Amino acid sequence: METMSIPVLIADLRCLGLSPKPFPIHPMGTRPPSEILDRWTWAATLGEPQVREAAIWAIREAARANGLIPASIQALYAARGQGEWGGRTVPAMNLRGWTYQPCRDTLY
Repeated sequence: METMSIPVLIADLRCLGLSPKPFPIHPMGTRPPSEILDRWTWAATLGEPQVREAAIWAIREAARANGLIPASIQALYAARGQGEWGGRTVPAMNLRGWTYQPCRDTLY
């Protein structure tokens, strides 16, 4: 995969119809094509610091625009460990151990 740059990322965002306001946002429900997500993922993991930061922002904003909110149940685990919460189970998926490609292949 080629090296990602800020101009390439900006071009990707423009083709998705990103708002040019001071606080740009993805249009709600706009899912980036797989090629763009692959490029952003590569940049977010292997890019130069400025490109990595921009790609992570783009991925999070695209997720938010599609109703996906990253969350953690760490506080729940801490409360359970202190005996403040219990008597039930919490279904959860730990995706930290999955690599991008298996997750991508599973979802598409």
